[in-house]
Amino acid sequence: MQHQIRLRGPWEALVTDEGGARQSTITVPGKIPFAGLGQEATQIDLCRNFNWVAQLHEDESLVLYVDRTLGGPRVLINGESLGHVSSPWGTSRFEISRLVRTSNKLVLTWDRQGLEEEVGVIGGIWLAVESRLIEIEEVDLQTQLEDSLGAVNVSFDCEARGDIALSLLLDGRTIAQHRAVAGDVRGVTMTADSLEIDPWMPRSLGLPTRHELTLQARTPQRVVWERRWEVGFRAIVGVGDAAYRCNGRSLKPKWDTIDATRLERIALGEAITTLVDQAWLERFDGIIVSGVLVPEELLAFCDRVGLLLRRELPPETRMNARSTTALRARHRWHPCWVEGDETT
Repeated sequence: MQHQIRLRGPWEALVTDEGGARQSTITVPGKIPFAGLGQEATQIDLCRNFNWVAQLHEDESLVLYVDRTLGGPRVLINGESLGHVSSPWGTSRFEISRLVRTSNKLVLTWDRQGLEEEVGVIGGIWLAVESRLIEIEEVDLQTQLEDSLGAVNVSFDCEARGDIALSLLLDGRTIAQHRAVAGDVRGVTMTADSLEIDPWMPRSLGLPTRHELTLQARTPQRVVWERRWEVGFRAIVGVGDAAYRCNGRSLKPKWDTIDATRLERIALGEAITTLVDQAWLERFDGIIVSGVLVPEELLAFCDRVGLLLRRELPPETRMNARSTTALRARHRWHPCWVEGDETT
């Protein structure tokens, strides 16, 4: 079953219902530049009207997310303020279940007060229907390959408000299960091994094979929480001088370096194919990202086409062991990800 959010304006949104796990995406192309200086422009509003036609279950909440903004806007739904964006370079969360109607108006407003910097939305805005029955945090996913057999290890903390069944699925097939009862559940680990799978290989060694991994929480009636990954089972180890062994086979990639200027175009929503073309793909086997964060779009692209991706951490992250550990934990499930720069 699908629920459609109809929007007027340049945003696109779709709510899908897959057994109860629903999410919408509302994209804002790029940032909204500040058009005035001093007192010439004292306030800038971003307004969008949308119709909400989906029905919430009793144990669901409708949540608005605002990602990466300049200028710290105040957020309003149907004239009622939700407060200011809490972290300009993070993702702010607003629960809007009691405010949403059939026809709605979303406003992000910046009070300039003589400031001169740019304002706008860089990351995006989206809605999510979230369950009140369970919260799952800090999912740590690991995949590995030994010969032709794969293994999956997923660990996380969760809070259950009822009897919830947790399942781990690989390409739609259940490979591990866990039951969470009411209350806090800390240190949950779900492990499956001896999986007969096709390994992911970089382009130099053959076409990549990707698999869909799903962590799912459900009641006897329906799915109440779900997260999906596109993963590859491979073992890549560095052997010095930028050479690697991938699934037991030698590989010495030809690297290209992508800097902040080229990555900025990805962050603003430009198609990844503007950065690399077919001629580029014939020359290089991997990408080194230098000094900036790696956007998910680039990771997904490398997974899809079979490129390796090596990241050189910026100085502030290189000095912060916790940030470095968190970064690796977030990205290591990507098939393309390899270690090997001066930080490892």
